[in-house]
Amino acid sequence: MSSVPVYGMWGGVLVGNGALGGLLNDPYEHGQETGFLALAVLSGTDASKIDVQPKAQFMPTFDYDVIKRFNLDESLLPINSRLINKPVSIYQIYKREINSLIIFVIILIVVINSLFFNIRKRRKFEVQLDNLNKNLELKIKLRTKEINERNKQIERANDTMK
Repeated sequence: MSSVPVYGMWGGVLVGNGALGGLLNDPYEHGQETGFLALAVLSGTDASKIDVQPKAQFMPTFDYDVIKRFNLDESLLPINSRLINKPVSIYQIYKREINSLIIFVIILIVVINSLFFNIRKRRKFEVQLDNLNKNLELKIKLRTKEINERNKQIERANDTMK
């Protein structure tokens, strides 16, 4: 381990082994591109039709652990820098699942609220219906009493006429 930040250009060798990073060439990507070139040549492709890159691709890559060790400010890194060894939050790993769960819970809350509102409304109408039934029963009893009294009057009148 160095007592000062070490920069380099060979990512696979340095980053992750104590170097801070830099504008790095990924040796695995470089090897893959070379392999594609070799396959094209071996498959008989005309050399004039093979796209050759005049230079290797370099990407700003840094080791998060070394950045923290030297207390360096991440905001000073170049835009689109790749950070290796950076801890990933659970939300970043399961973002889709967590968002789906949140949406599902919100939908459940909306459904439960609508059901609760429906139950309250139904209970209110049940009370009103019960009151109407009681009033109707009372009216029926009064009408029945009136009819019975009229029937008695008619029977008395009928008896008087006989």
